[in-house]
Amino acid sequence: MSKVYFLRHGQSVANAGGVYAGPDSPLTDLGRDQARAAGRKIAGLGIKTVLTSDLRRAAETAHLVAEMAGLEPGRVITDLRLRELGVGELANTADHGLPGYLEHQAHPHGDKTVEPVSHAADRLGSLVKDLAKYDGDILLVSHTGIAQLLYAILAGESGQLSRRFDLPNAGLVELPPLKGGRP
Repeated sequence: MSKVYFLRHGQSVANAGGVYAGPDSPLTDLGRDQARAAGRKIAGLGIKTVLTSDLRRAAETAHLVAEMAGLEPGRVITDLRLRELGVGELANTADHGLPGYLEHQAHPHGDKTVEPVSHAADRLGSLVKDLAKYDGDILLVSHTGIAQLLYAILAGESGQLSRRFDLPNAGLVELPPLKGGRP
């Protein structure tokens, strides 16, 4: 049976600044070093395909990882379903209303541009079903909120974030299989 791994992106400028990232937060020098180190770590895992969020910090991480692991550039595939939960107008701020929203679905400061967790859960459920079409082991490169939500889905707690699952920048984990096959 094929394996599915999850890698959180390397440190971004937003991570270093302690703010919620918008779509264009690039990796820091440390983040690029973390991505290269992760690539060396996964080189022997047998990964054939890398699926990545389209957000800059994840895509940059995915391409550096693939290069260091010796994968052809065509093995890195952008999948919008791996995009981080949209934080709307809270992007690039240190607003502390977002965690409460993510827990209780109450829009912080009336900001209706924050993506409902249920929408992200739906897109991840679709992604999980589609993983079976790929041959060989897969690496998903994405974000903290997606990691927490994906873990909750795999644990049968869909529709909520799992605070038990928190990866550091460039943290790598093998995802547990669902009954009957892939995660």
